[in-house]
Amino acid sequence: MADSDTLLAHLVLDLRLTGQVEVTATRSLAYILNKSEAALNALVELINSQTGRDLGDVDLVIAEDVYKTESGSGRIDFVGYDAEDKKRIVGEAKFDAAISSGQGGDYLHQLTTDGHAVLLFVVPDYRIDYLWGQVRKDVELTSQGVVLGETS
Repeated sequence: MADSDTLLAHLVLDLRLTGQVEVTATRSLAYILNKSEAALNALVELINSQTGRDLGDVDLVIAEDVYKTESGSGRIDFVGYDAEDKKRIVGEAKFDAAISSGQGGDYLHQLTTDGHAVLLFVVPDYRIDYLWGQVRKDVELTSQGVVLGETS
């Protein structure tokens, strides 16, 4: 029997490789972050340095199909929880797909309001400006007056 404690075994045995690049990449990221405390801490430190805020400890990152927005409009790619089970990171991978309705505003409302939290989009450099515009527009349309900062 294969050792299921490797990334490749996790993808093949546990996830049955769906053929969807973003799903595979997202689940790979969650697997790595949960297996490596140093990797998870590095992600949190990167977020803290880019936002000027302190997320605190993020203990677990989950990438599952069961996470839905409150309006049911989509599936959140990954969620980072603290020790009190509060959502500190809500993340979405966008390598080639466009922003779906609600992925800005609805996802923003999934974050804890008790302390700092971040809505994170993982995208290639060449897509940042385009997707940032889409996220801002979606938040404006779906979030009753929430204004995003300039961090992208």
